[in-house]
Amino acid sequence: MRFNVLGITALLCTLLLSCQNGIDSLLGKTYGIDERAEFCDVEPAASIPQKYAVVVISDMHLDKGSRDMEDFLSYIAAYPFAEDEKAAFCIVLGDIADHGYDSEYATYLAFRSRLEALGMQVFSTAGNHDTYASGDYGRKYMDAIAFSTFFRIKIRGISFYVIDTADGTLGYAQLHKLEEELADDGNRKITFSHYPPYSESLTYSMLNDTESAKLLSLYAKHNVVFAFSGHTHVHEEKNYSSFRAVTVGSILNDIAPHNFAILFIDTKNNSFRCESIDF
Repeated sequence: MRFNVLGITALLCTLLLSCQNGIDSLLGKTYGIDERAEFCDVEPAASIPQKYAVVVISDMHLDKGSRDMEDFLSYIAAYPFAEDEKAAFCIVLGDIADHGYDSEYATYLAFRSRLEALGMQVFSTAGNHDTYASGDYGRKYMDAIAFSTFFRIKIRGISFYVIDTADGTLGYAQLHKLEEELADDGNRKITFSHYPPYSESLTYSMLNDTESAKLLSLYAKHNVVFAFSGHTHVHEEKNYSSFRAVTVGSILNDIAPHNFAILFIDTKNNSFRCESIDF
C-alpha cells in the first residue's frame, strides 16, 4: 500500500495552522479543561429589567499584528438601542489573546473597562488561543481575566450557560456536570462556547463527533433557545428542531466584514430576537 505523503503532510500543516491548533498544542498543556472548568453560578452586578440586550463578540486575537478595537467600540457606543432595551451584558466567546502575552490581556482589560463604562457587565470564556498559547497556557488566562470558564447566570427565568470548549472538548467532568445542571434547571437556556457544537469544516470542529452529537441532543432536550459560538471567524446560523445555533464572526480589523451579534430579550412577552451585525 502506498501512502500519499504530500497529502498527509498538507493535512497536518492545515491542522497546525488553523485556528483550532498551534504547534504549542502538540507540546502539551499545563492547565487543561478539567482544571479550568469548575462550575459556578454568577449573580449579575445590577438589577436586570424585563427587556434587555446581550452583545456577543468573539475572536479578538489581540496583538496579532494591528488590532485596533476603536471601530467596534465606536459602533456599539452609537448603536440605536431602544430606551427600554439597552445592552446589559457583553459575552466574549474566546480567543481574546493570540499568544497569551501579558500585553494582550492588558489591552483586553482596557477594552473591557470601556464596555463597562457603556453600562455592560462583561463575561468571557476561553478559546483555543487563550489556552494553547505560549507560556502558562490557560492558567495565565484565568489569572488575568477570569474567575471561571464554566458558569451560569440566571435572570428572570432564563439561564445563560458559558461553557469551556477551548481544548476542542468539554471533557468528561464538564459534560457530566452540564448534563446534570441542564436537566435540573427548568429555565429556558442560552449557551455560549468557543467551538461550535457542530461544524462542517474539519479544522473547526470539536475533536469528538460523539461528544458533539451528545451536546446537540442535550440542547434539544433541555429547552435551549440559542447556542452561540465563535472560532470560525465567519457568521453562520443553523436551525435545529428546537433551537438556533449562531456562529458569531470576528471583530478583527483585518477581516471583512467584522461581525458580532446582539440578542434582544423580552421576558414579559417571552420573546427573543437575534441580530447579526456586519460593520
